[in-house]
Amino acid sequence: MTVTLGGNDSPTASCTNGTVQFTVTKTTDGSYNFTLSQTDRAGNATITAATIAWTRDTTVTLPPTPTITTPAANPYYSNTALAGIGGACESASVHTINLSGAQTGSTACSGSAYSIPLSAPSADGTYTLFVSQVENATGLNSSSTTLTWIFDTVAPAVLTLSTPTSSPMVTTGDITMLISGSCVTDATVNLVGDTVDEAFSGTSTSTTCVLGLFTFTVTQPGGSTEVFNYTLTQTDKAGNLSDALTHQWIRDPARAASQSPAPFGPSAHKPIDPGFGRSIGGALPCWALQSPLPWRPPGRAAPEPWRLFVPS
Repeated sequence: MTVTLGGNDSPTASCTNGTVQFTVTKTTDGSYNFTLSQTDRAGNATITAATIAWTRDTTVTLPPTPTITTPAANPYYSNTALAGIGGACESASVHTINLSGAQTGSTACSGSAYSIPLSAPSADGTYTLFVSQVENATGLNSSSTTLTWIFDTVAPAVLTLSTPTSSPMVTTGDITMLISGSCVTDATVNLVGDTVDEAFSGTSTSTTCVLGLFTFTVTQPGGSTEVFNYTLTQTDKAGNLSDALTHQWIRDPARAASQSPAPFGPSAHKPIDPGFGRSIGGALPCWALQSPLPWRPPGRAAPEPWRLFVPS
């Protein structure tokens, strides 16, 4: 049996074991039509030829790349499972959305949108997801949109203070105190306590950890003796909260007044024994130097200071 390809090309080929094959090469885009007919060994030809239409088009446009709008952040940090990945796609013709990478799945583009459910990763780590769409009629596949998912369930370490250097921190007349230290870069550092800032007028504030460091300036107006307590924590980008660091600030204005000896007099004094086996007495006017008052915790009486009396 001889099979003839007609139309734009007219090669012939023998039918072998009931099959025949032609190779047609076209170097330019266009529409090509072909017919297939066969003639047996007795010379009988096909009454009705089969027709074939071929459109060669090398300018076919690939489907547009779908977008990812859920989650909105990329990279995306979380300490819980991400419910799904979704976004916008093209619905002008039928498209299938394909998910590949760390997880796989597919769904139809409907109403110019798609959503593919995800499951929780088996362990903490960085996972990459690829989303593309294929045009069902042509089988053409778009390029991929990539999402980086960072799954992290480990809480950050407790903050480390560099200033102040001790707790409690005792000052005299200061109304401000600098609180600074080390943290996890990009974490949110939280400060909770007694009116943390006069301008803020609240009991909490926060800042972003930059290059592993954070700083707060705490303002406490007034001049009375007071005790202020603060709690500091940090929350990383995945939402994990550290254990708390506590700090106490004791402001004691009375301590400042006792730091320098203060002369007083003239005055009368009672006889005293300076401890050298000799008495100084009488009612002569004199000058005296008084020692600094020893510091005492707020609310407790201070010990008596020593005094040196010098006759005038």
